[in-house]
Amino acid sequence: MDQKEAYIILKSLREAIDGLQRKYYPSIPKAEISMFIKYRSAFSKVLIDLKKDYGTFFSDLTLIQEQEYIITLDKLGKKEEVYSKQILDNFIVDIDYCINTLQGLSQIKILVNTYPLFRGIKAHLGLEISNAKKDIIVASAWLTDTDLINQLKERVESGLKVQIIIDSVDENFKITSHFDDFVKSGGELFVYSDKEKKCKMHHKFCVIDFKTTITGSYNWTFQANWNLENVIKIKNNEFIARMFIIEFDYIKGNCISYEEFMNKETTKE
Repeated sequence: MDQKEAYIILKSLREAIDGLQRKYYPSIPKAEISMFIKYRSAFSKVLIDLKKDYGTFFSDLTLIQEQEYIITLDKLGKKEEVYSKQILDNFIVDIDYCINTLQGLSQIKILVNTYPLFRGIKAHLGLEISNAKKDIIVASAWLTDTDLINQLKERVESGLKVQIIIDSVDENFKITSHFDDFVKSGGELFVYSDKEKKCKMHHKFCVIDFKTTITGSYNWTFQANWNLENVIKIKNNEFIARMFIIEFDYIKGNCISYEEFMNKETTKE
């Protein structure tokens, strides 16, 4: 259930409970409690979905049980069990909490889907690569972790489009067989080599399926596993992903293909 659908249902429930409150103030006859139970059941379904998708924000809410609100009134010497109006008051409080929280979530959606990572970064990268459906781009100044490169090659072989940009630093080319295999499989590898500006391509980011972005200090190297590093993972945010894709395309304009770069290096020798 998406936020908009949940919001519409909750607003309808709020209006229905208002109607009950006006009709039965200050108490509800036991015979009329069935409508409350119906509304509570509808609220239960919404709440289950909200807890599943946004547990942090809704985890403290529990369903109201009508038995907790039974009171005994003495009407002209005759005792009658009814439900206190408090059962509706509290239900309204819970519904209003959910409505207001959903309105807030619509404003901070980026925060809900943003995760800072300091440990196990390689595992998170591997997981997102494995879950990719269509497209992966990677810009990493240093890229010497053959595990990640081989995983990217496997995704190419499974039909995904995978593009990589690396810097022309010597460390990237001490061993190149993994790059050769990646390119032979159909992967696109570019080398940043803007000698005139005398600057490095120092980025470390990837974008997956045009909506998930991972960026931070982590180079895609074995050594990075032992360093104190950080990345931010931003999921399901096409706007942020698009900004990184634009930067990737800009960098690519100052790159040459891996094959061209290697031919030049061979000529130098």
